[in-house]
Formats: sequence, C-alpha cells, structure tokens
Amino acid sequence: MEICFFFYGYGSEYVLHPFFRYVRSMGFDAFEVNLFEGGDPTTILRALKNRDVVFLTSAHLLRGAYSLQKIYPEIAGACFAPVELISELRPICSVYYPHDLVEPIVLEEDLFIDCFDIYLIPEPHMGFYEDRLFCQNVGWIKHRGVPVTNPKVSRVWPISEFIGLRKQGLERSSKLLAPLLQQDVAIKFPQWWGHQEFEDYYRSLGLQVIDAGTNTFDCILNADLVVSNGMSSVVAEAYLSGKNVIHVGSSHVQRQRFSHYSDIYFVSWDSLSEIRLNEIAFRGGRQPSLKPFDFALALETITGWLEGKALRGASP
Repeated sequence: MEICFFFYGYGSEYVLHPFFRYVRSMGFDAFEVNLFEGGDPTTILRALKNRDVVFLTSAHLLRGAYSLQKIYPEIAGACFAPVELISELRPICSVYYPHDLVEPIVLEEDLFIDCFDIYLIPEPHMGFYEDRLFCQNVGWIKHRGVPVTNPKVSRVWPISEFIGLRKQGLERSSKLLAPLLQQDVAIKFPQWWGHQEFEDYYRSLGLQVIDAGTNTFDCILNADLVVSNGMSSVVAEAYLSGKNVIHVGSSHVQRQRFSHYSDIYFVSWDSLSEIRLNEIAFRGGRQPSLKPFDFALALETITGWLEGKALRGASP
C-alpha cells in the first residue's frame, strides 16, 4: 500500500507544517494546504481521488466556508471544514492535532471527534478521548527543544484575538496597550492579514516589536515574563514552561477557564495603566512540564496504526 499524506489548515490554526516537512524528509508523498497562503484544496482533492490518503489537520473540525469567509474575508477560493474533507476524501486514516492547549476542542466539536482515527495530543492531561479513538502524547509541536530563533527579550506579549485590535485601529489599540508595552514588554502580532501595518506603526512609536513570523514558543522560552490576552493557548504554553504569566482580560469566563493555573496574575483592561510590573511578586518555582514534539513517535504512531488496521482487515 503506497500511502500519501494530506495536511490541511489555515493561519495560526495550522501548526503542522514542521511535521509535514518531516514526513516528506522521510520519503513519503505529502501535500499541504494552508488557506492563508493561497492554498487550493480542490486541486489536491482531485489529485488524491482514489489514493490511500492519511489526512491530518489542526484546524477547527466544523469551521467551513461560511464561517471561515465570515471571520477571514481575505480567504479567496474554496475552503472546507475538516469533517467535510474526511467525507469527501474517505482517508484510510484521519489524524487530529490541536493548535491550542487551552481549547483543543470547542463547542460541538466533541460530537465529531469520532470522525478521526488518531488524536495526537500535546501533553498528557489532554487524553480525554481515549475511550473514543487512539490517543498518543507526542509533545507540543511549537516546542523544538531549544529555541530556533533567539529574540532577546525578557518580557513578551504574543497578541491573541488580533481581529479585535484591527477593529480598534492602529492609534486606539496602541494607546490601550502602551502602559504595559512601555515597561520593556515586546509585542508579537500573529501572522495574520494586516499584521505588517501594525508592526510598522508600533515600531514607529518606539515600541519593541518581534516579527510575526517568529515562533511564539521560542519567544516564551526566552522570556521571564509572558503577557497574554483572550482565551489564548499562550497562557498554557507559558505556564507549563514554568514562566511568570500575566493575563489581561476582564471576562469572568476567562478567569474560570484558567483557575487551575494557581499563580497567574490577572489584570483587567481598565487597570492596565495602573500596573507596575517591577512591583508584582510572582510565586515562581514551577518546573517546566511541556515536552518537545517527537516527530519520529508521531509518524510511528500513524504507520503503526495503519499496520494494525491492515492486520485487523486480514483477520478471519
């Protein structure tokens, strides 16, 4: 059986590119579509018809053309929800890996997780679907062991919910964030449409800006203090890496969601101007528990599952 791999996602919700490169380097036929980079899934769907396909995604399971183009109007051309692609491709194996450590599965997605055969999980506490599909802990894909890039900042704010900042505009958003950014906090925008305009404007104000293309987790590893906002995976990534964390947000839901992270310092948007970072006493002392992504184990998990499937099919 000659298998091929099809990786699918969009923007910051597509984290599998390093694994795509690894699979190719191991001699497998592999295809990739990132909708934010102009990928066209219809062309690949036609090419993969009647082939033995392993489908992999880190995107929201149910987010299809209507919701995607409503949230990201810049997407041109066809786009599909992962469950739609599974229905169309009928892959021999479907693999899900979450792009978010805080909300790996959202809303009604848990009703559709059974569409997948393998759930590659980033850390042990996320194996809550073990009774429904095969789960394997392979580590966090943004964690490469040592930082690939080395932004020399001790305080960093990787921005989440960038759409909200875009709606506020350059001047208003910068005035909102300035009280913290002016305390030697470097800002990193996500690599979404419009980020370059924000990077240029914030730099023109004399603020520290890290290129959007920099691996966010590298920034976290190199920092002592990490600021986050929204329902962000950054909170979990920083906390599980033993970093001091400040979370900006007034939502009671957010505070509840992160309540098991005992020593996060919560700040409301309204009180940003009153915060003095040098005066905050963090508890500290947590040991990092997040492990680097194990590329070999991830691939072995898939090929081993396929071998087991073949054996099960050959059984009388």
